[in-house]
Amino acid sequence: MTAVSSCQDRAVSTRVELTGEFSGSYLIDEVLDDGRIVLRPDTSLATIHERVGVRELTDPEWKTFLVEHAAQMRPPDGEG
Repeated sequence: MTAVSSCQDRAVSTRVELTGEFSGSYLIDEVLDDGRIVLRPDTSLATIHERVGVRELTDPEWKTFLVEHAAQMRPPDGEG
């Protein structure tokens, strides 16, 4: 089978959500000439954050975190 198009040639792959036995976020990797599609798991950082329910800190949250924890943020070998 030959691929009609490949998402690797595109700037952004098409993301699909599946439910059932293979639930989760997937990217269309190829569209074959017989109409079948080849999927691969979406392992992007944004998708992982979405799946586990985390988000990036806002600037005010990050500044507050640094104020509270900067003293404990030292290199593991004790230098600095």
